[in-house]
Amino acid sequence: MSNPRAKHIVRDEARSEASPAKSKTEKKPRDERWRELLKAAARVFAKKGYKSTSLQDLADEIGILKGSLYYYIDSKEDLLYELVHGILDGGIANLRSIALGGGDALTRLEAVITTHVEYLVDNLAETTVFLHDIKHLSKERRETLAIDEYEQIITRLIEEGQAEGTVRDDIDSRLIGMGVLGMVNWIYRWYRPGDTVTPRSLGTFYAEMVVSGIHA
Repeated sequence: MSNPRAKHIVRDEARSEASPAKSKTEKKPRDERWRELLKAAARVFAKKGYKSTSLQDLADEIGILKGSLYYYIDSKEDLLYELVHGILDGGIANLRSIALGGGDALTRLEAVITTHVEYLVDNLAETTVFLHDIKHLSKERRETLAIDEYEQIITRLIEEGQAEGTVRDDIDSRLIGMGVLGMVNWIYRWYRPGDTVTPRSLGTFYAEMVVSGIHA
């Protein structure tokens, strides 16, 4: 005769192994395996798209059991958020340090654009995920991201340049800011690693094109 209690225990153990319970506020481990998981997620999301990627796809890419993913995340959206948050924070930190540095506003703007292009190309998979899939994050999570700061940094530099007299005063700083981001962010659609154009030369080209168009 079968033991109902034994069956119950087996079912509980199987469920626990498949998806261990984790607190939403529990700090996720930040070790080499975690960074490897983020890199793998970026590759798969960039290739297949967030919606079409399963947890099994991610487990296969990194070479672990699907159940092991729950040691790091509660859901696939956790990975998307960490990717978007990481690429955004890293890019903004780079630009903020340049924007607050020395030199006139136009010189700093040129450096900001060059650096942004280089960062975008050097992190092509993460940038693709950010630009394509941020819409799949919950509203609450999107609201925690400083998405507008890219535009604000560029806009402030243009306005500083106008005050200095190095930038034309007949242009709308916000329109230029949005235009610059729209132009350089599109690079992810066509640039591929190994292209004959280096990230540095590409960044310099775009920066010089913008600066020559707004110089007083």
